[in-house]
Amino acid sequence: MTTDPVLTVAHTLAGLPVSDMARAEDWYVRLFGRPADAAPMPGLLDFRTSDLATVQIVLDVENAGGGMLSLGVSSIDDAIVGLEGRGLDPQRDDTTSDKVRLGTLRDPDGNRITLLETKSGFST
Repeated sequence: MTTDPVLTVAHTLAGLPVSDMARAEDWYVRLFGRPADAAPMPGLLDFRTSDLATVQIVLDVENAGGGMLSLGVSSIDDAIVGLEGRGLDPQRDDTTSDKVRLGTLRDPDGNRITLLETKSGFST
């Protein structure tokens, strides 16, 4: 066995703890605009956001509401309009950064979701 100081990551899974799966599923279906890609076990929903990333909604009453997730979007304006059209209430934040445009919203448990669009001339 060789020692490799670099952690090679093949896929990223970000988990958000929720207290009520039915309520969370409804909310996250509206966030992503589609049903979950998988429900691999009771108390777990997978929303694949790319070939290399998955957002997991996890039934975890004790920790519900303590999560944070940032999602890179190509257009913050389009994302906000789409979310509003699905009954969500994202808040725009044009003052925090000169590198990205931001929008934020919270799921029913209070987990914070940040949407970000990288401004021209910058990279994330």
